[in-house]
Amino acid sequence: SKLTQSVDCIEADDVEGKIRQIIPPGFCTNTSDFLSLLEKEVDFKPFGTLLHTYSVLSPTGGENFTFQIYKADMTCRGFREYHERLQTFLMWFIETASFIDVDDERWHYFLVFEKYNKDGATLFATVGYMTVYNYYVYPDKTRPRVSQMLILTPFQGQGHGAQLLETVHRYYIASPSVLDITAEDPSKSYVKLRDFVLVKFCQGLPCFSREKLMQGFNEDMAVEAQQKFKINKQHARRVYEILRLLVTDMSDAEQYRSYRLDIKRRLISPYKKKKKDLSKKWKCLHSEELKTNSINKL
Repeated sequence: SKLTQSVDCIEADDVEGKIRQIIPPGFCTNTSDFLSLLEKEVDFKPFGTLLHTYSVLSPTGGENFTFQIYKADMTCRGFREYHERLQTFLMWFIETASFIDVDDERWHYFLVFEKYNKDGATLFATVGYMTVYNYYVYPDKTRPRVSQMLILTPFQGQGHGAQLLETVHRYYIASPSVLDITAEDPSKSYVKLRDFVLVKFCQGLPCFSREKLMQGFNEDMAVEAQQKFKINKQHARRVYEILRLLVTDMSDAEQYRSYRLDIKRRLISPYKKKKKDLSKKWKCLHSEELKTNSINKL
């Protein structure tokens, strides 16, 4: 509703002015303009190359919904303008979000669309997207790092995040030049999602069989996870712990104790190493340096 009478109070914020700082020019400010633009949706087609198509069951038991994942870049006609508008959604949902330099060719873009029919026409609705930056790794490898990932609110909780992340991983797994795949400052939700995808990849590997899991983490697990699925050692260890818990009989006191101590050893290992390194440094100091160092700490 609109305020029609004068009120002596604090001046209202310029909301539209703030929005204009992040949204490209040309956005609608009235309903009629918006509705007229909707009529042009029938002409929209996804950008880039189709990587994966999957279906999601209808909650009402009707026809399944179809979704597609594409990889695009700035050479695709119209994609630059589309991405300029799409990235503004980050500002509404991710607290520390920022816009990327789209002129850097090392950025890769992955998009999810819903494909549906309306009045005999095939339409596409934007579901979400991911940006990945390809870092150089000496001497001749790259390390794709997931930077931004967003599934729009109406589509959350339907498994699209897992489908997108798995598709992106499979895309890079097929590349001989990729060393491993990482993420930039991952949130807890992203880590859980990544755990699900990586465990799904590794649970069929021979080195992650129940017998091998019960013997503890070993170098073969790290090597095979890296070679088959571009998973680094830290993530391979996490996959091991999840699968080890899966095969551990929690009602068996000895099995549970063995699992708990295995996790404990991993947690205290960095502190033991740090203590050992400090001991070596102290031994290298001369008596006068040792005395000076002790005084400075007081």
